[in-house]
Amino acid sequence: MKRKARSKKSGIQMKLGIVVGMVTLIYFISVVTMLYSLTGSVQRRMNESYQSLTDAYVSQLRLEFEEVEKYVNTLSIDFDLNMLALEDPSSDAYQLRLYQIRQKIFSYYFNYRILTGFYLYDARTGLITYVPDDKGHYADFVREYVGKEDLSNGWYQFSPRGETGITLARTYRVSESQWLFAFVNLSGIAEEFGIIAEESGLSWDIEDPKGRAFYGTGEIVDHSVKREDYDVITEALEYSTINLNFQLFVGSDVIWEQNKAYIGYFVLSLIVFSAFVIGAVFYMRRGMLKPLQLLLEGMERFAGGDDQVKLDGEAEAEPEMAYALESFNRMVDEIRENKFLIYETKLEKQKLLIQNMQSQINPHFFSNTTNLIYNLLEIGKIDTAEQCLMLLSSYYRYMTTIGDESTTLKQEMDFVGSYLEIMKLRFPNKLSCEITMEEALKELRIPPLLIQPLAENCIRHGFTDRRHAFWIGIRIYEQDGAAVIDVCDNGRGFPENYRGAFDQKTPMPVRETKDGDDNHVGMQNIYQRLMMQYGERASMLIDSTGQFTMVRIRIKLFLS
Repeated sequence: MKRKARSKKSGIQMKLGIVVGMVTLIYFISVVTMLYSLTGSVQRRMNESYQSLTDAYVSQLRLEFEEVEKYVNTLSIDFDLNMLALEDPSSDAYQLRLYQIRQKIFSYYFNYRILTGFYLYDARTGLITYVPDDKGHYADFVREYVGKEDLSNGWYQFSPRGETGITLARTYRVSESQWLFAFVNLSGIAEEFGIIAEESGLSWDIEDPKGRAFYGTGEIVDHSVKREDYDVITEALEYSTINLNFQLFVGSDVIWEQNKAYIGYFVLSLIVFSAFVIGAVFYMRRGMLKPLQLLLEGMERFAGGDDQVKLDGEAEAEPEMAYALESFNRMVDEIRENKFLIYETKLEKQKLLIQNMQSQINPHFFSNTTNLIYNLLEIGKIDTAEQCLMLLSSYYRYMTTIGDESTTLKQEMDFVGSYLEIMKLRFPNKLSCEITMEEALKELRIPPLLIQPLAENCIRHGFTDRRHAFWIGIRIYEQDGAAVIDVCDNGRGFPENYRGAFDQKTPMPVRETKDGDDNHVGMQNIYQRLMMQYGERASMLIDSTGQFTMVRIRIKLFLS
């Protein structure tokens, strides 16, 4: 039988695998061909990529210009540099300090890749110290423009004599006789940007705001090609007085030509594979899809509570699907037969829990109460002793007779009332109780011994300081379609690790008993019985502030 079932399972897996594989292949081919045939979409994605690339490059340049500015500003207040203006240019001290300054500049110069020159000018001697040793390419510029105000407010653009390309200059006045100059040759920056563009096969240029190109691909710089034939990717470098546009030119004609062949391939492959899938679906519809739908409908009916569901359709189904329908019918029959046994097991477990809770009733309660009756008789309070005896009798009569699966809220609260009245007699003028219950909920059936352990827990754990008055409140009411049972007191409350909200999805954790600790097994039993009786309809909340404690039980009602 197992070999037969395995064979049928393999058959259905193979057929479903073929269908899924073909559908997946169609989807893959469709996506690939669409990516290559829909030129607009490809162009847009490429432009976004190129825009990100350009943005990243220009952002890095802007950051490097900022770093150069920070470095030079820091250098302009250097102690040695400022002391240089006070030294006699003909002294050895002047030469030594000048050497130290040059070494400082030289050690930091190569950290800034955009710098092409760094000059220190002394107006007293006309001496120019430059880093690196570039033979003084910018010396004429320094002598001509030293002290000009337009250079102190930003970067100045100029073309060095005898050289091609454009250089940016920035000057900083240190003292009456000392100036610092920083130089950036744009040709180096342009070369880097050109490498980035040419690696992607793109044309490029670097322009000023008026559209004049300094560097770039020849056909773009001299405007021999119409720019409307390109998508222009532009990012502006705006820093201080620098304002340059870095541009990439992306042509669309090549992309379109490369994707023409894929359009026909996409249409043809889509038609072929769509026809194959349609044929496969029609072939499998009768033998597999219809029985599969029948099986799903049967499972939905069974999940909805119909345990009499019976599926017919083995005659038209493929062998593997017929086996699945037959197995489902057999499973339903077995579940229906075991349902009664499961219910009996549940009742037996419920009874065991009740017996466990009965055994947890404080054994000292009976002896303490009989001692109370004896003391009342000793001091001549006959009526009070009789009242206490009647309450004790009512209390134990309920304890010895419970055994049903459920009781009414009224019966449970009469039992709880007897217990609390006895405790009030034991602690006169120290214990007060307040119990309210809505009339409509008195006949609501609940598991027995659901509320009494909570009241006993209040006395046992909350009423520890007998010098002060203690209050217990029990309120039973309906809220949002649920019966709510609140048991509150003004005692010390629960430890932190016992607090929280618990339901079927968030179970109450089992607490390990430590030396001198109480594991509150009664609270565990109450939670377990709630979940067993009501399932997801019930929840339990334990809250405590140290001055006020509340245990709340919610039971959703079935509304007609």
